[in-house]
This record gives sequence, C-alpha cells and structure tokens, in this order.
Amino acid sequence: MKKDLLILTEFYYPDIASTGKLLTQLAEDLASLGLSVDVLTGMPSYHQKQKSRNDIEKKSVYNDVYIERIPSLKLDKKNKIGRLLNYFSFTLSVLLRFYKLKNYKNVLVVSNPPLLPIAGYVSSKLYKNNFCYLIHDLYPDIAISLKVIKPNSIMAKTMDFLNDKFFRYAKRVIVLGEDMKQYLKDNKDVDEFKIEVIPNWADKNVIKVYPKQNHYSEKYGLDNKFVVLYSGNIGLFQNLEMIIETAKLLEGYKDIVFLFVGEGGKKEKLINMVKEYNLQNVKFWSYQSEQDYPYLLSSADCHIVTLEEEAEGLGVPSKTYSYLASGRPIIAIMSNKTDVGLLVEQQQIGFRVDQNNINHLRESILALYSSEKLKFEMGKKARIIFEKNYERKICTQKYFYLFNKL
Repeated sequence: MKKDLLILTEFYYPDIASTGKLLTQLAEDLASLGLSVDVLTGMPSYHQKQKSRNDIEKKSVYNDVYIERIPSLKLDKKNKIGRLLNYFSFTLSVLLRFYKLKNYKNVLVVSNPPLLPIAGYVSSKLYKNNFCYLIHDLYPDIAISLKVIKPNSIMAKTMDFLNDKFFRYAKRVIVLGEDMKQYLKDNKDVDEFKIEVIPNWADKNVIKVYPKQNHYSEKYGLDNKFVVLYSGNIGLFQNLEMIIETAKLLEGYKDIVFLFVGEGGKKEKLINMVKEYNLQNVKFWSYQSEQDYPYLLSSADCHIVTLEEEAEGLGVPSKTYSYLASGRPIIAIMSNKTDVGLLVEQQQIGFRVDQNNINHLRESILALYSSEKLKFEMGKKARIIFEKNYERKICTQKYFYLFNKL
C-alpha cells in the first residue's frame, strides 16, 4: 500500500534556514493530522553550532516523520560554480534513489534546487503519483531578471524547457502569493485550475509578542536603541544596498541602529559598503538560535522586508510572517503589485517604500522613531492579521486539504 506523501527537499530539520524550518513544520503538521509522511533530504548545512553533520543519522524518525538523508556537495554558495555543483549533486543523489518514489501517492517537490522537480515529473509519468510542484523561487526567471544568467543561455533554455514539462505534468503548482499566480498565468501559460496559492507562515507558539526590554535585548545592548532589523537571507534577490544608503543618511541619530542578521551572497558587499562609508550604526550578525530568534524579533522596533524590483512576482519573502507574528511594524521595499507590499500598505501595518526611494525609507523610519503610539498601533494590527491569516496551523491545514482531495 502506498504512503500518502513524500517531500523532496534539500533542507530539513535541523537546518535553520527558512526552507528547512517551513518544510519541517509542514511535514510534522501533516503527520499529526493523520497522513503518512516521509522526507528525502540532504545533510544539514545551515545548522546550529552544537549540531555537526556527523551527529545526524542518515535514517531516523522525528516527530512521526520518517527522514532519509542523502549525500550531496556542500560547496561555497557565494561561488557560482559551487552553487551549481550543489544543485546538480543533490538532484543526482535523488535520481539515484528514484525507485523509492513509486511508494507514494503524492510527491511534493520544492523549486530549490531548480533541477529537483525532474524527479517529480518523471515519477508522475512512470508511477502515476501526484506530482505537486511547490515554487518558492521561480527559475530561471529570477536568475535572468537579476542578470545572473542570460536569457538565451543554454542553462536558461534548458530550464524553460524543463519548466514546461513540470507545469504540464504537475497535478498542482503551489505558489506563495497571488502575484506569483498572476505571473505564471501571464508568462508560463499554466492552467489556473492547477495553481494553488498557499502562503508561508509562522508559529504563534514560537513567535510571540515580547516586550522590547527583554533578556536578549539587554544582553546585546539593543534595549536602549531604536533597532531597524533585517533578518534572513542576505542574498541577490533583496535590495539591501538601499538600507545601507539610508543608514548613511541617519548617521546623526546615535540611538538608531541597523541590524542585519543572517548569511548570503550580498553580505560581503554590504560589509564593504559600511567600511567605505565608515558607518558606526550598522551591525552584522550570523543566524541566531531558534531559542533566541523570537527575542531578536522583539528587540527590534521595526522590520524591513525587501525584493529587487526584477524579482517581484517570482517569490514571496517568508520572513514577512515571522515579522507579523512579532507584533512590530514592517517596512516593505517593493511595489504595490506585490502581495506583501499591498498587505503592508492597505492594512496600515507599516510603510511601503518604492525601490531606491531612500528619502521615503528615511522618512518611514523616522515616523516610527518619533511616535511610540504609531509604532504600537501598527505592530498590534500586524499581530492580529497574522493570527487570522498566516498562523502555522491555518496554512499547513490547506496542504492537508489539498492532498486529501487529489
């Protein structure tokens, strides 16, 4: 008898990057609702310091989910060749174990790495299971838009060819927002009935509204500062240079600090900008532990979420939902054509700022800096909207309903 679901993902517990966290929560919630769920994943990369890769069992059961970990390269992601080799090696490792996919009714495949959906596509043809394609970032479109690859390159043409197959044979294509759905309809000719919009989420029992004055903010000297926080992937898809330029404009405000927490391909560039401008109001930290993360969010006075203009419609920043859950205002650097930009602007839970409008970003920060009342009201509304629409159980249950009706 076939099991209900196999999740194919490069990242899973104990990875602390957002993809690993989200898919771990999804698998565990679906298992708690009665589905038989297995995960085929890689060895951890973004992991807690106390967890070495040698400590992780290759086969295990964790919170009623069977996990099998397979080997793949873990080269430096800042290097394009290293990133490509990582993509190819994990996909190849999955394909070498392809026979395992025949044992499942549904196969959920994540878009990262971009070649991984090959496994779902071929499985749907050979084993007639339901291939569900979960798009976090749409390739090659996002890489072309950001000029990482050329539109007429062999890689782009190959990915376009494969995506056509993926979209045609997928039982469902799951996207994170209405803007992504519209992009697929307009540019990829995907049948609307195939597209499911299920946003990412945060856990209300983990991300709570804590006071600004807490043990974490006091320990790291954030309790007496106005903290503008960007937390997550410091990558190519985010317009982060604009934040550094704004920090330069606000250098005279000695109690305003800009805090970047995370890793990624742009981090070194931003650090060099800060050195060039000799800024004292910008800090860079690595990823924080799961225990500290909720207190980090509450130590901030506002959060920034951003996308490069060319990446709009090709992904939705998942950090948005943890920001909402923490009950702090959000500054969204993106257009009003995006789901997140519309949410922030229409619900008045912060400010939406157009790309490269540094003066507006400066004014938005100062508006919150100058008014505790405004900051409190926007943060309170953010938490209410989170609990109504983006709480973990609400969103993962949508997957449960989806797999039950297929």
